[in-house]
Amino acid sequence: ASKNKWQNGVEAAALAGVWHMCDDDFEAVARQIAQENGIPHTEADGLAVHVGYYDAGGLYDDFSEYKDFEIDPDPDTSLNETLSTEDDPVYNNAVMVFLNADVSTFLAGIFGKDEVQVSAQAVAYAKGYGIYSFSENDEISVQFMRDGFPEFENCDIHSNNDIRFESEPDLNGSNVTAAGEITGCPDGIFPVEKISIKPIDWDELKQRAEENGAVLTFSDFEGYTFDNPNIINGNRCSNPGRNYVFELKEGDHNNAVYYFESEGTPSPRVIYMGQFRPPASHYSVTNLTIASEIKVKFIGLQLPYSHPYLGGEDDDVVFIFCKENIEFIGTSIRNQKIKGVVFRTEGDLMFDFGTVKNYDYVVYARFMADGKITIKRGQNYPYPAPEVFLFSTKFAPPCPPIGVRLGKLEPAGT
Repeated sequence: ASKNKWQNGVEAAALAGVWHMCDDDFEAVARQIAQENGIPHTEADGLAVHVGYYDAGGLYDDFSEYKDFEIDPDPDTSLNETLSTEDDPVYNNAVMVFLNADVSTFLAGIFGKDEVQVSAQAVAYAKGYGIYSFSENDEISVQFMRDGFPEFENCDIHSNNDIRFESEPDLNGSNVTAAGEITGCPDGIFPVEKISIKPIDWDELKQRAEENGAVLTFSDFEGYTFDNPNIINGNRCSNPGRNYVFELKEGDHNNAVYYFESEGTPSPRVIYMGQFRPPASHYSVTNLTIASEIKVKFIGLQLPYSHPYLGGEDDDVVFIFCKENIEFIGTSIRNQKIKGVVFRTEGDLMFDFGTVKNYDYVVYARFMADGKITIKRGQNYPYPAPEVFLFSTKFAPPCPPIGVRLGKLEPAGT
């Protein structure tokens, strides 16, 4: 009876811990849920809480102790030090709760044994969706256009309507789910119900901008210049054609939020974000959030040779939130990565590779839209097609929106 109760308790604690992995208090939450379920909850009581990586997609061979779960020896970082290499970072996505303690028995008078040892363990893991459309209005809400791509790695794809691939993708352990039909992808398909997530909290984003960052209006850009060395590189912002032209300051922005208001902005209303420096500058922007009430367009990005324009190393994530559409137009790519960027829009999202040259291209990003998501490869003439179009979410621990599931703790080698 105690074991059954404890098993239910450790499962609840592990699930709760995963939901809070990105809040830095997963262990406290797991222990609190254990206590609320009436099981021992302190370390002295015999309850252990471990963070680690769960291999739900079967990308790895058996780990050291468990078949699909590897405990992280250094829980103070988001990387799993046991599995990560310099070229292949692996971020923790799971929480294991283990309880091992003595329980008083009612049989002491008969057998002379007043305690027995009981144990229970559970692991729960998060799966962060890489390409995720919540649209309920379009017949096809996720579409991959042109032949020869893509490949996926740790990048689940979901649509609340239909998904269409014009060429069969290489899933590499990723899953494709849809509430409607899926065409062009014979493997990895799981029909599901429509999924909803928590909407964007614009008031919270604006408050964060007021505390650390800036709230910007169109009038800030009048006169074709906007001079703020904490936000931009020199005199790189203006308002030609009644639109923002915005080049962010390179480097770490220390979690700043830049909030663009729509009030007072004439039509057309677009933020053009791009890099105006030559590729040799190795320009990189990390640790910031853009929250825009108006359309955001990335156009003609000349990405540097060594580092991406958006994103950085480890989990220095860039967040782009938008009330309208997000578009990538005419992107010129040379063996580059958009690394560690989360795009979330209440409109449509369109990613056009433009004139793509014959280099591998990896997108370390998550695309989430309330509307339609279209990913297409532009004309390659006169260049050959790239060998790889790889979409991956392996740039940080999976954070909401996520799916949280219980895994299995099978011994290695079974």
